[in-house]
Amino acid sequence: MITKFKIFESYSIANDLIDDVDDNEIIEYFDNNYKMDFNEVLSMSTASDLLNVFDDLKYVQDTIYDTSNSNSYENYDEDDYKKYINKNLTEDTKNKIIELYNDNNYDEDNEDSEKTIKFDKYLIDDLDKYQLREVIEEDSNEADFVNYMVKDRYESMSAEEIIDEIYGDPREMEVNELYEIIKNYIDEDKFVEKWIKDEDFDFKKHFVIDNIYRSKKLQRNIFDNNPDRLLDLVELFDETKKWKGNENIGNEYDFQLKYIEKIIEKQKEEDQEYEDEPIEFDEKYESKLKASALEYLYDNFGLDPEIKTEFKKYLWRVIPKKGYNL
Repeated sequence: MITKFKIFESYSIANDLIDDVDDNEIIEYFDNNYKMDFNEVLSMSTASDLLNVFDDLKYVQDTIYDTSNSNSYENYDEDDYKKYINKNLTEDTKNKIIELYNDNNYDEDNEDSEKTIKFDKYLIDDLDKYQLREVIEEDSNEADFVNYMVKDRYESMSAEEIIDEIYGDPREMEVNELYEIIKNYIDEDKFVEKWIKDEDFDFKKHFVIDNIYRSKKLQRNIFDNNPDRLLDLVELFDETKKWKGNENIGNEYDFQLKYIEKIIEKQKEEDQEYEDEPIEFDEKYESKLKASALEYLYDNFGLDPEIKTEFKKYLWRVIPKKGYNL
C-alpha cells in the first residue's frame, strides 16, 4: 500500500462522514482524482508489476525484426542451411542441388560415372556449407533465410523467455534494470492507472476522507444519503474554511433550508432537557432562531436567492450588515 501524508492527522468529523458516502462513489472519486506520476509508481513496483503491463507480442515481433536485420547470412551452420532448403524447395533450387551434387560426384573421365538427373533430398546432404549457400542464393533468398531462422527461433517464445535468454531472468531483475530493457513497450499512463485502481479500498477511503472538504459532489452524496448529517457537514466546513481548495455546498438552497430546520429542531430537543425551567417555544422564539440561522448562513456562505425571498421577514439580523443588498 502507498503511504501518504494525511490532511487529518488527528480526529476529524470527516472520519464519521465517510460512512454516508457510497462505496461506488468512494471508488469513483479516488480513481478520478488520485494522482501519481510514473516514476513514483515505478519506485514502488517490482519487476513482475512491469511484466504484467508491457506489450509482450510487440516485444517478440520487434525482436524478430531487429535480429533479422542485424544477423549476417554467413553466420549460420550447415544444419541451418539444410533446414531452410528442405522447407523451401523450388524447381530452381532442386536443379541447383542436382548441378552441385554432380559437380561433387560426376567424373566425365570415368566411363562408369553417371550424372544424376532426378532430385532426391539425400542429395542435399552431400553439399558443403558454401554449396548450400549457392542453393539459397539461386532464388536470391538470403534475407528470407535469415528471417526464417530468426522466426524459427523466437516465434514460439514469450517475451519473458527471450529476455531471459538475452539478459537473464527478468523477474529477478531490479525494476529499473528491467524498465530500461522494456520501456518502449510500456504504456506509462495505463501502468499508473492500473496501480491506482488496484489500491485497496481502505486506502481509497482514507483519501476520500481527506477530500470531503473540497468536493461538493461528495458533500451532496452525504447530504442526499443522510440529511441528518447536515450539522456534521457544517462542523467540517467550519474546521476547514481557511484551507486552500476548500469548497462546500453551504450556499445551496436545499442545504440552507435543511440547516434552518435543523437548528430549530435541535433547539427544541435541547429545551426539553430543562424540565425544571421549561422554555416557551413560541413563534417569537422560533423567529429569533430563524434569524440567527440566516445570519450564520449569510456570514459563512452567503444566502441563496430563494432563501432570501422565502425567509425575507427573518432577515432583520442580516440587513444591517455592511454591503448586504436585498
